[in-house]
Amino acid sequence: QKVPATGPQGIGVHGAPQERKPPMIATTQSPAEEASAAFAGKDHKATESGEFACAASTALPDPIAESATDMPDVLFVMFKDVAAVPDSGSSVRPLKMLQAFKNIGCKVTLLEGLQNDVARRHKNVRRIIDGLKEGKRYDCCYVEPPSGPLFCPTDLTLLKELKRREIPVGLFYRDAYHLFPQNFSQEGRLKEAVIRHMAHRDFKTFSRTCEVAYVPSRSFGELVGFPIPTKPLPPACAQSRFEAPVARNGKGVAGVYVGAASKEYGTFLLLEAFDEANRLGSHADLTFVCPPGQWESLPEEYRKYRDKPWLSVVQAKGNELEEHYRTADFGIMPRLRTPYNDIAAPVKMVEYISHGLPVLSTDCTECKNFVETWGIGKTVQADPDSMARGIAEFAETKSPRNAYREALLAACRENTWEKRAQTVIKDLCRNSRKTPASA
Repeated sequence: QKVPATGPQGIGVHGAPQERKPPMIATTQSPAEEASAAFAGKDHKATESGEFACAASTALPDPIAESATDMPDVLFVMFKDVAAVPDSGSSVRPLKMLQAFKNIGCKVTLLEGLQNDVARRHKNVRRIIDGLKEGKRYDCCYVEPPSGPLFCPTDLTLLKELKRREIPVGLFYRDAYHLFPQNFSQEGRLKEAVIRHMAHRDFKTFSRTCEVAYVPSRSFGELVGFPIPTKPLPPACAQSRFEAPVARNGKGVAGVYVGAASKEYGTFLLLEAFDEANRLGSHADLTFVCPPGQWESLPEEYRKYRDKPWLSVVQAKGNELEEHYRTADFGIMPRLRTPYNDIAAPVKMVEYISHGLPVLSTDCTECKNFVETWGIGKTVQADPDSMARGIAEFAETKSPRNAYREALLAACRENTWEKRAQTVIKDLCRNSRKTPASA
């Protein structure tokens, strides 16, 4: 299934003619890295216990500078508070990127603040703008915008001010929910129209003020149709541990799912598949982790699965997930095939592999490409019978973690948060001597 990059009559989804869109930025990655769009992870070293722990970021080479005066000065713009506890991919990614810039030696000025608090957000942004007018200079700016439109107009003013002062800006355009109202919209018609208008306004400003638009995947970039250079920069692996496999003594396998409980995210498919696999004798357990209240909102015909001996439904986030990852044999991505899911690069995918878990995924385009490119699991069609067969194949594998360990290590080792940060600096500071030597 190929997602078209244009709307009706050859017009882009944002109204811009697609033939004027520049090509995606070329990279120097290997074909495997390009196909996986450079998912990131940590190098791993064996510990005395035989487990695999991520190497500390300080062990990475410092490619940026030999002295403090040569370190790039980065303005990092995010729409979260650093002090807030991250509980989803959209929160985790900015914090990981922020730390990665620091790890590679950049001087970082942070602009934070929830955009819902418009007055406080305006004050924070105004402080940066005033500093620019007083002569403050940055080598580049990296922006992690929210999933929806910008509420505080001063943020757009900042981008225009940076452009006027010729400070290169790279922006990670991570979501485009407004392009898929049939999948995500729960708003009234008027509110939906306002959101689309604001998103279009932001898109035009980003196109006029940014040097590079980073996107989760190549197909995502083709769909949104920025008229500026566009480059894949999907979510990266967390700094985690490869735990020793749990000994099951031939008593089947355990899968873990972490995410929303809904039809589109594959909840119905997942439950039916595990029920079928167990009916056929696979002895497969499932730990289903979802936000509070979502399981209770499912139709009764699926809530009744909670009484099945193979199912455990829990609410957990952050560090609470570690125990569930540790006791699982594989992670599951059961999303249904939709135009949006085909171009998405889910954070949970790389969370699974960073914990040493092979992946069972439906054949959504980007997920399938990643799993098959790196050989870190199995892909199946988005129907209960196909997924039940995938579960059965894992159940027949003596130790799924051990069977896929080398492939998982390779996928993590070739992609780090620090490499992602180096890529941004190389792109934005290419005309400056403050450029990574090996990004």
